[in-house]
Amino acid sequence: MPPKLCNIISKSSGKKIFATYSLLLTKDEVRIRDEAFDSNCSRIYYREDKVHHKLKRCHFYKGWLLLEKAGLKDKFYSMHNLIWHDQGKRQKLFLEDGKPTKYEIELAAVVYGKGLEVLKIAIYELGITKAIMDAWASPSSKNIGVNLRWFQDGLTMLE
Repeated sequence: MPPKLCNIISKSSGKKIFATYSLLLTKDEVRIRDEAFDSNCSRIYYREDKVHHKLKRCHFYKGWLLLEKAGLKDKFYSMHNLIWHDQGKRQKLFLEDGKPTKYEIELAAVVYGKGLEVLKIAIYELGITKAIMDAWASPSSKNIGVNLRWFQDGLTMLE
């Protein structure tokens, strides 16, 4: 976008604000860099390093989960139609009746070391930063799951 193409009058200051945007959209991400100045050339918002914000494409997964009932061997809570995305936010697990569990699941497309891309699934106990377990698959995997006997799940990428 050419500089100062987008301009508005600020409701709070009454000054003219000029904004410039740079966007790059690919099949896997969008990169955005924006900045704004007022009529006195004072910066309103910007990134000093002039680097684009990088937002990765999110893939959604639908799945199921079995969680063993405390003290009852081979008796499980069953949860179905669960939805996750692969951008790394931990999601608390709730039973189908809405009761919270003490666990969270994280599904994340991550890069390790010198560019090793993986799809990671991890299980956490609430309030603890170290995962109980984690597993990896190819980032292009359509399915991922774990079986710890007391905890089982399976996720399938939504098209």
